[in-house]
Amino acid sequence: MYFMAESVPLNRPPETALYELDLVTKAISPILRSSDSFTPYRFALTNVNKRFAIAGESERNTIEFRIFEVDSGKLSEPFASLPLGFTEINWYDESQLVVHHLNKLYLLSLDGELTKLPIDSFMRIFNPVVAPQSGNIAMTVTEQDRDLVLIDMDSQREQRVINSTGEDHLGRISANARLLAYVSARSGVQQVMIAADGKTLQVFPNPENLPVNRAPVWDKSGRRLAFAQGQNLHVFDTRTQALQTIAMPDWFTSVLDWYEDGERLLLATKKDNQSWFEVFDLQSQTSQRITETGVNYYARLDRNDALVFSVDDTVYWGENRYQHPTFTQSHGRYFPSGNTLIYQAGDSVYAFDGQRVSTLLATLPNDAQQLIDANANQLLFESSVTARARIVKLD
Repeated sequence: MYFMAESVPLNRPPETALYELDLVTKAISPILRSSDSFTPYRFALTNVNKRFAIAGESERNTIEFRIFEVDSGKLSEPFASLPLGFTEINWYDESQLVVHHLNKLYLLSLDGELTKLPIDSFMRIFNPVVAPQSGNIAMTVTEQDRDLVLIDMDSQREQRVINSTGEDHLGRISANARLLAYVSARSGVQQVMIAADGKTLQVFPNPENLPVNRAPVWDKSGRRLAFAQGQNLHVFDTRTQALQTIAMPDWFTSVLDWYEDGERLLLATKKDNQSWFEVFDLQSQTSQRITETGVNYYARLDRNDALVFSVDDTVYWGENRYQHPTFTQSHGRYFPSGNTLIYQAGDSVYAFDGQRVSTLLATLPNDAQQLIDANANQLLFESSVTARARIVKLD
């Protein structure tokens, strides 16, 4: 038996390995580990011989496809690559793979030829499996409904500010608390939206249907919005309605926050298979490393441009490090607000001022599940997910 195990801690480098389990002796042996150049995270074993197809992240910030021979322990050079994004693989026959990549299905030959299969779905697809005799492909399709819930701390009023029949998530409140940016998949495509005064503005229609994996981020004036889509960095000006698109190098992963001067951005990058927090200058379009992180990352900037992030049970706030019993239960996301950090731990929300922890919400409201942004007067949550799933067949 073969299985893959992974450790993907917040803001630390990941480790993955493929193991062999002897069902007689119960001995477990690693046969393939992640390296500086390749991090495997999907595998498929052929039915005929001990050969694996492997998909994983490369040092060039892409998904690479390779072959691993069990008997020789040899990992091949990549025979194909795709942009970074959620990927699943299975063998179609001895010379082709079925690849699920970013909600699309492909046949991928071992010589690198990629053929798109005719499936268009407003729902998410998972776990494509091939019937050996017929060649039919079965998969799970799911449809999710998630909303955004805002709590006003002064009035204690709870409101579903974004409520549709699709997935609305990745929200961020502007600094002046007047605008709410978020990502919506209600149309079947991830699109960046702004809500204000009961009206909705579509910022980016995403015609190529590329992933928007992180929340759009407001500058400190509440005028400009930055977000990543594929290898592009977009900056939207709410006053002029102009959208600037910057084609970024392949090391670009996402944008996390703005610096106070409005000329620099906090980025997550991946270079030589290592992930970093970096500061990016919009004028010169150059970046400078701050500190190493991992593929599972989260960080913000406080009003003095101090970097805020956590590793294990320790919160790094500028030059200071802090520990507190509630940090062990937190989700690793800390939201700077004035002189405090606001965070969720378990089913409660707390504020930390560098010395003391105070309770803001002892218990989450029924509609709220995950705190995703906060300021002095407002808490923004994603609601729990309502999902429907079924298994379908593709002839």
